[in-house]
Amino acid sequence: MNFELSAGLDQPSIFEVAAHERVVPSLHGAFEHAITVMASRHPRVLLRVHKYRDEVFYLLMLLVERQCLHMCEASMAENLFSLIRAEAKDQKITTRQLRFSLVLLTLLPYLQRKMERLCTPQLSIDDDEQPQQDAAGGGGFQFPVEA
Repeated sequence: MNFELSAGLDQPSIFEVAAHERVVPSLHGAFEHAITVMASRHPRVLLRVHKYRDEVFYLLMLLVERQCLHMCEASMAENLFSLIRAEAKDQKITTRQLRFSLVLLTLLPYLQRKMERLCTPQLSIDDDEQPQQDAAGGGGFQFPVEA
């Protein structure tokens, strides 16, 4: 199911390129949300999947991208927007180029995601630091009082 989005032009529009770059991150967010909701409803079954959700997502993306590269000679997002991955229209992509593309499409984003999670500090509140509830039910935040 390929749609002609570029209206017969040889080069894609800026909107197609921008949309192409946002497909996989959008899918990752949707996958994380779906796994979180399903794991909260069925924790016995899906808690492990939730724990390794990045690995599961990028493993699924590896399978999807591999299939798309072999069948269409384009990544999933490129195929979705009818973008062409080739130096010339008559040349086939070699097996080495396909493998290199798989590494760039799946392994590098996975490693980038893991590095971001390791490098960003996790915000957590210890039990001793939790704000106390007052009688009105509000949190422990108090406005600063000038002396």
